[in-house]
Amino acid sequence: MRRTFSSEERNGILRLALSQILLWAGLFYLFPAMLLPLEADLGWSRGGISLGVTLALTVWAISAPVAGRLVDRGVGAEMMTLGALTGTAQLVALSQVTSYPVFLALCASMGLSMTATLYEPCFALLVLRYGARARSAISLVTLIAGFASMITFPLMAWLTARYGWRPAVLVFAGLAGVGALVLLFEQRRQPARTARQPRDGKAAWNLKVLVPLALGFSLLALNHGLLLTHLLPILQERQIPGTQAVLIASLIGPMQVVGRLFLVASGDRITNITITAISFAAICAASVLLFAAGANAVLITGFVMLQGAFYGMTNILKPVVTADMVGQAGFGMIAGAMAVPFLLAFAVAPSLGSFLWLQVGYNQTVLFTSGLAAAALLCLMLAGRQANSL
Repeated sequence: MRRTFSSEERNGILRLALSQILLWAGLFYLFPAMLLPLEADLGWSRGGISLGVTLALTVWAISAPVAGRLVDRGVGAEMMTLGALTGTAQLVALSQVTSYPVFLALCASMGLSMTATLYEPCFALLVLRYGARARSAISLVTLIAGFASMITFPLMAWLTARYGWRPAVLVFAGLAGVGALVLLFEQRRQPARTARQPRDGKAAWNLKVLVPLALGFSLLALNHGLLLTHLLPILQERQIPGTQAVLIASLIGPMQVVGRLFLVASGDRITNITITAISFAAICAASVLLFAAGANAVLITGFVMLQGAFYGMTNILKPVVTADMVGQAGFGMIAGAMAVPFLLAFAVAPSLGSFLWLQVGYNQTVLFTSGLAAAALLCLMLAGRQANSL
């Protein structure tokens, strides 16, 4: 970082990283952390609450291309600030919700705030500002933001036990508000520049590569989203004590950081496609381990370590591997298109998990996630084979 970025540039990247950890904690990880408190207090079904999460993620997926175009037009910083402010207000409203239809409406509107503030527009801004240096900036942001779950799960559990879930959500609204202020300051220090659009994006649209590649990463998102959303209920069903379950779940974020540190440290010694394939295989093994773990907390922790570390790598590897396979021509449009099925898979995951829980139970659901990761690995291998044949 010292040799690559000036002091002011580093400070700007750190400000974006701070906003990301606060907004991921409040807008994304809050949903799985509050699933059980909502179910216990309001009497809504687990499937009904999960439907709200699915709705939020669906809106995020559908609106992602629009957010990308706004970044391309040079108003990405303003969009992120407005999204963070809106997300803060939505969390305040969520803390007072008593009506299920209002809850669903809030979830849908929070999907727009996610679109405007989380990784995709942030990474696009970094690419716009730093060009070839953006990979280092993105790595730093993801390293810091990876601790978001470690903030959300323990803090939500402690606040809920002491004060109730409504005051707890207000605290997270305050965190999101701090993130909005950080973005406002960053916007004024480093206003966005006009983006340069590639003249020809048609050459990169090789569907024989892109379709299996997008499908592979989307299946992996379905795997992770399902396990993440239902991890606390899974551990509760296995009689893991509440405090211990929260501690185990909170390790997902830090393990993502560990994975990203390993990726940075590996440099060019392992090719992008090889480390991606290893990550997919490790995530498949993680689900198998969770299936076999039963109530063994050590094995469950092993699952979290594998799942967190290797899924954390894929957030960085996805755009890199895509560029390796199809080139950089029209890459912005391609990345936006690939984000849609990826986010939709995340959107379906909570409700699919609730459906499978009702139909076959959590043990078979966990086994199903291992099949998703195995299928994702096969899709990745097919995409690589098609890319090599060009």
